[in-house]
Amino acid sequence: MRSEMRTDLILTRWGDIAVTQNEHTGQSIVFLHGNSMSSACFHKQFSELGTRYHVVAVDFPGHGRTGPSSDPAAYSFAGWESVLRDVHSQLELRDPVYVGQSLGGHVLLETLPDLAGVRGAALIGSAPFDELSSLRRIFLPDPSDGTLFASNLDATGARRLARSFLGDTMNSENEDLVTSSILGTDGEFRGQLAASLGLMPRRRELDVALKNPVPLAVFQGSGDRFINPSYFDEIGTSGFWGGKVHYIHDSGHLPHLENPAIFNPLLTQFVQSINA
Repeated sequence: MRSEMRTDLILTRWGDIAVTQNEHTGQSIVFLHGNSMSSACFHKQFSELGTRYHVVAVDFPGHGRTGPSSDPAAYSFAGWESVLRDVHSQLELRDPVYVGQSLGGHVLLETLPDLAGVRGAALIGSAPFDELSSLRRIFLPDPSDGTLFASNLDATGARRLARSFLGDTMNSENEDLVTSSILGTDGEFRGQLAASLGLMPRRRELDVALKNPVPLAVFQGSGDRFINPSYFDEIGTSGFWGGKVHYIHDSGHLPHLENPAIFNPLLTQFVQSINA
């Protein structure tokens, strides 16, 4: 049986960071959430993958069980990268595989060359930046009606943003969970994130994705409203695990939450291929 999940606080230069994990002694899989999400959105990985792996999820500043920050720098790309480096250095990880969703995927690519001992990396709803101009090629027109970077969201706005994250087959359970994560996020983060976009990327993420020796898997929801699938055709996918993007049907920007019956076995297959 899987170990029960517990939440610990890890002291970083940005304050205490909440990390949820089980006590399994197997290989570590570390999950990184995206904008306005939280570790709670990986609960379907905790319950299923936790029987075989040491599963870990980080709540970045102002998200989930990590409190808000009074330092705006904690809400920048550089701040999240610093958090990840600090957390990685303090966690007891075993041959870790990192999984980053959306913004968490970009933070993962930016820090990947600095994380010692990582065996594999996976992106969910996250397309590697080539240069700042590639943002226009990566993203579809904003499906969130401006809520993605809105500092102040009421319940109606949070639900609108949640529905933009989820695919057409969304159910009320997932919609409520995602809405709750959005409402639980410090709204100042979204405003600071928009302001810091012009400072990205520090590295050319595409170079990291295609040239770093760490194996990389890319997972996309077939109904993702944010990512332009033609961008992957443009950059080529031969360097990704399996030589392709793995599309998960009946899901949007959060395929791990929306269709875990497809996502979890795929992720497990990726981890097993690394260890073969």
